[in-house]
Amino acid sequence: MNAGSNNHPPRALRSSGYEPWEVATTHNDLSDTVTRLAAHMADRWTGGSIGIIAPQRRLALLRDRLPDATVVSATEAKGLEWDAALVVDPTGITQEPRGWNGLYVALTRCTQELGQIHLTNA
Repeated sequence: MNAGSNNHPPRALRSSGYEPWEVATTHNDLSDTVTRLAAHMADRWTGGSIGIIAPQRRLALLRDRLPDATVVSATEAKGLEWDAALVVDPTGITQEPRGWNGLYVALTRCTQELGQIHLTNA
């Protein structure tokens, strides 16, 4: 028997009506894009919780720009859960120590909505 024949991708048990989404932005527009999208998520989840997860090297900028938001690294996000999570620069997270594990943590912190912001060279 082929061991791989019994493996099936995991299926989420929760459904909120919000499909995971992704956008791309440039390095120069990153903080504006995060600010705008975090505000949209906050409007959708009034009374709920939102977490922004980013690579360590981007935390200071994002925390300065969003002083009232929860902005954490993937390591800091471990064990936390929010209604909505915005993962900033997933590729940057994978380049950190334990990067792929960190990205898994980042992508699994939301209960209702997941957004990702990727960086382009444009």
